[in-house]
Amino acid sequence: MKLAGEVFLNDWLGKAVARVVGKPGTLRFRLTRDTIGVMAIRALSIGLGFSTSVVLARLLGLREFGLYSLAMSVLGLLGVPATFSFPRLLVREISVYCVKGKWSLIRGLLHFVFRTSLFASLGIALLGGLGLWLLADHFSKEVVRVMALAFVTLPFWAFLQLHGEALRGFEKILAGRWVGTVMRPLNFLLLMGGCLWLFRSPFLNYGRRKTT
Repeated sequence: MKLAGEVFLNDWLGKAVARVVGKPGTLRFRLTRDTIGVMAIRALSIGLGFSTSVVLARLLGLREFGLYSLAMSVLGLLGVPATFSFPRLLVREISVYCVKGKWSLIRGLLHFVFRTSLFASLGIALLGGLGLWLLADHFSKEVVRVMALAFVTLPFWAFLQLHGEALRGFEKILAGRWVGTVMRPLNFLLLMGGCLWLFRSPFLNYGRRKTT
């Protein structure tokens, strides 16, 4: 495989490509690769979001799809205090420590950040669950279930965000973008689908009754 790559680079087409995007290992090549990769991941994320919206709207019905959108909004809002300002801190500090070769400081930083975020997200989820339990009479059962699911998902949501930003600090740009833009919404979607299938939520039956 390496020999084939060398032959391609020595060919006229390989030289033309290398002149535009740079040779493998150079800064221009990495920037070009990461830019194209981020654009592809972004397009995949938009397509996944659109497909998910269409499928859920047809499967759940308008009211239940609104509840799903509510849960996603709650997760996005609570994800800010659950992660503090750690995402930007991870990108900046990990990149600096990598240049200096201070791997022990990186391990300590990751341990502190993930542990603090875990305690914060669990605390927010417990407080939110307590408030939801106290105010359950003011909401429908469907709203209570969806909000409870959002609180359960919050620690995983925060973990994936921090994991993606840590990868960016290690110069794993594509992997970080993949975790942040694809894995997080996909994680919640799979969890919601599993709960719907496991607990036989009335959402599906409600949607079928509306369409018949």
